[in-house]
Amino acid sequence: IRSNTGEGRNPVRIGYSEPLFMQILSELLKRYLELWPEPVITPELICDQTDSNLSRLQKGQLDCVLSMKDDHFNDGDIVFMTLQNCGFLCSMAKTHPLAAPYLADPEKPREISTEEIWPYRHIIGIPPYLLKKYFSRGRALVPVNDKVNNIICSNTNEACALVLSGIGYSMIPEYLNLGHPDILYLKWKETSRAPFGIYYRKTGSKPSPAERFVWIAKDYY
Repeated sequence: IRSNTGEGRNPVRIGYSEPLFMQILSELLKRYLELWPEPVITPELICDQTDSNLSRLQKGQLDCVLSMKDDHFNDGDIVFMTLQNCGFLCSMAKTHPLAAPYLADPEKPREISTEEIWPYRHIIGIPPYLLKKYFSRGRALVPVNDKVNNIICSNTNEACALVLSGIGYSMIPEYLNLGHPDILYLKWKETSRAPFGIYYRKTGSKPSPAERFVWIAKDYY
């Protein structure tokens, strides 16, 4: 009972917003345990929207949050470390019409333009709390052709599942490219870029388990 109530647990409480990221989290924790097998840590994971996880971090309910940088978040006690300057990849099933010329010609550059994808159905993976901001003032971070029947999902995991069905293409953040064998990933020529990284609270001169996890994440990327 004591092991579940605090003493000796060494919790590392990690927030993230994309279920697909769990595969990368597994690798990060594996690397952590290879370097620091003792004292044994207890990972506590929360998958939720970034704004909710940042609120938990401020309240001391999380130790770190992996996410795209939120330009509206400001807390002097919390540090953001950039892990990757992240753009978008255009992902599609290898059975999708867009994939055909790339599969037919292995030497064809693995990149695609907005003009080429414009006529096709877009599967948009975006958290509900970002929808208004995402489509505000008639602008969007990724191509949105209102004349086709696009699909909106709440996360990239859902979007990738629909991509595999062949129903459309999806723009996914580069940090979530897990290399599925049945999906073709192409560089989007017009991609914008933004920092993906980790929010955490510095604890002093002696590194905490959470700060060690931050080091592992930085080394991974």
